[in-house]
Formats: sequence, C-alpha cells, structure tokens
Amino acid sequence: MIKKDYADPSKYLLTDKQADVYRLIVQNPSISFVELAKEIGVSVGAIQAVIHALEKKKYLKSSYKTNAFEI
Repeated sequence: MIKKDYADPSKYLLTDKQADVYRLIVQNPSISFVELAKEIGVSVGAIQAVIHALEKKKYLKSSYKTNAFEI
C-alpha cells in the first residue's frame, strides 16, 4: 500500500471527479482511460489529468507494463 502524508490535507483530499475515477479504478484496476472517460463523461485528456493528480496524491500508481493500476 502506498503511504499518504496526512500533514497537508491538500495532498490527500479528492475532488468529486477524482473520487469517482478512484472508485471505478478500485472496482476494476485494469480499466482503460477510454472506459473511464466514457463512465465519467469526460475526455481522455481529462482522465489523464485526474490520474496524474491521484498519483501525485499517492492514491494510486499506474503500471504501464501490466496496463493496470496499483492502489
């Protein structure tokens, strides 16, 4: 499991969109960016930005070798 730094709330609080994406990834770690975009109703570019934010906040890590996410 990835450690979180709780000293700064902005490092771990999620926006509604980030929470929705995170929930879908937890349900299906091998979900694609395209599938996420369709489910959430945004562009693939927006999903990439959300994924980057989730990685920065240490909620998940993308695995490009397995095309899945590490939660």
